[in-house]
Amino acid sequence: MRTANPALKDSTFVGARAAVGEPAMTLQGTATKSLLLLLLTVFAASFTWNAVATGNLGVVGPAALGTLGGAFGLRAAFAVAAVLILLNLPIRAQKKRRDEDQR
Repeated sequence: MRTANPALKDSTFVGARAAVGEPAMTLQGTATKSLLLLLLTVFAASFTWNAVATGNLGVVGPAALGTLGGAFGLRAAFAVAAVLILLNLPIRAQKKRRDEDQR
C-alpha cells in the first residue's frame, strides 16, 4: 500500500501478530464489529432523541451523567496512553539505533 504516512510503512507491520492462541482478525470480523457498534450508537441516539421529543426528561439526566462519565474515562485512557507512549519512546529509539548499528 502506497502512503506518505510513515506510521503505515510496510516495515511497521513486519512481525506484527495476533495475541497468543488467538487467530488474526478478518475483514469480515472487522465489518461485523463495526456494524454492531454503529447499531448500538444509533439505538442510543434514537432512545435519547425519543425521550426528549416526548418530554420524558427523567431518563435524560442519568444518560447525561453516563455520557460525562464515559467522556472522563476516555480522557483518562488517552492520558494513560500518552504517558505510556512517551515512556516507550527512549526504548524504541535505543532499539532503532541498535538495529541500525547492526546493519
